[in-house]
Amino acid sequence: MFRSAPIALALTALVSWFSIQLRAPEWSGHVPEALETEIVVAIQLEKTRFLQNERIFLWTVTQRAEGERRPICGPQLDDGRVIYTRPDGTIRIDRMSAPIDGAGVRNPFDLGFRGGWTLSDEAPQIGRWSVVYEMGNARSAPAEFTIEAPAAFKGLEAYFEFSTPRVYSPAATATLAVRNGSREVLRFVEPGQNYSIVWGHLHGGKHNGSLSIPEYVLAAATSHKHVPVGVPSPDWESIRTFPHVTIAPGATWRLQIPLSPWLARDYGRDADALSLSTELQLVIGEPDGEWRELSPVRWIATGTTKVRTP
Repeated sequence: MFRSAPIALALTALVSWFSIQLRAPEWSGHVPEALETEIVVAIQLEKTRFLQNERIFLWTVTQRAEGERRPICGPQLDDGRVIYTRPDGTIRIDRMSAPIDGAGVRNPFDLGFRGGWTLSDEAPQIGRWSVVYEMGNARSAPAEFTIEAPAAFKGLEAYFEFSTPRVYSPAATATLAVRNGSREVLRFVEPGQNYSIVWGHLHGGKHNGSLSIPEYVLAAATSHKHVPVGVPSPDWESIRTFPHVTIAPGATWRLQIPLSPWLARDYGRDADALSLSTELQLVIGEPDGEWRELSPVRWIATGTTKVRTP
């Protein structure tokens, strides 16, 4: 009789423990189904300090647990979530799905995949953020980063400008301009090198949709052939692998890119507007400088023009 109470309490505690372990985190509001394949997920940050106006980028890692031989199934792959906790305590949940190309999960011996994710569609709060990655019942350890807006970089600008709205004319060009209004030297690989692609979008017309400026066009504009290697996060050492740009404080760099004849030949002549964009991974200052932990800064340059036909 005297032993029944401790046993009852122990059973109650055991049941409570299991209910806690099987329940999704209360603050995420998600109640997942049981996993068919045991997986391990993780968040990887390139750095822990970001500028408010740069692209806030991270990596999500999904892989089969050690000893697990079953492939990661479709329902699991469509049950991914990146959950941010903002500095003010509010929560943002981004839904993820399987890789479009099936990389890392398509074949029986694939172990998983690593994919990039961006905090987008909001002006991020300044301060300390926390982020976790969930898939089904699997949850990563939290990662933390800060978003800053130092006055030293308020004069930093990058944009595209167009010589004429008649973008199909033989002399039409788009110019990528980067103005270094900071007190630090800026370095970045030339467009067309590493993963620096210039993307575009045609609005209206038969070819309405995305495009990219051909590699040979960028090579002609920069006078440098493409170097066939890639570095996900350039630093002071690896940037020397590629033709790169160095901009002194207060200086502006420009690259003029021809739009003819490739644009009309490849995409027709009936668009209403043309937009261009690229991401520049800026290495700021020196390796032992004040801002070394901010590098690389993923800075987006954009520009749009209405189109007039000759």
